Amino acid sequence: MVLNYLPHTHRDPPQPEWSIEQLTEVFKSFDRDKDGQLSKAELRAAFNYLGSRFGYGRGRIACYKADNNKDGLINLHNDELTILVNPKPAVYDKEKLKSVIRRYDTDGDGNLSRKELKKAFKELGATAPGWRAIRALCHADKNRDGFISEEELANLVHYAAQRGYVL
Repeated sequence: MVLNYLPHTHRDPPQPEWSIEQLTEVFKSFDRDKDGQLSKAELRAAFNYLGSRFGYGRGRIACYKADNNKDGLINLHNDELTILVNPKPAVYDKEKLKSVIRRYDTDGDGNLSRKELKKAFKELGATAPGWRAIRALCHADKNRDGFISEEELANLVHYAAQRGYVL
């Protein structure tokens, strides 16, 4: 069922820039049944209101990333709402990100394969880790051997940080 509704409180056109406080209020206002949680349909309607051309996909991705207890709903009274409106941590820790990525060198050869990168990006929260691994190889694998070596790891960390994968 597709919900395309705007609550009566939403008469102004969407703004191009939203503060965290404004986003919080917008998402809370789309809790149509007032149960303190946002369903995927309510998320979709909120993203449509915010100007997303792909409200359905944005709602699914938001639920995947912010739904800590995996009940299919975003709780408006805990950290799930915080993750929804401010999904990126403020601190970028290059060494921590490197250590997470290095853990996936499962064969211990000092190189990261596409398969190993896919597992690393899955842990980092990528919604399409296989695609992200391919893109990471395109950006970070300077010698084009199909692996990320220790020398290329800085390029990979830079790529991941640019895409919002920060710890």
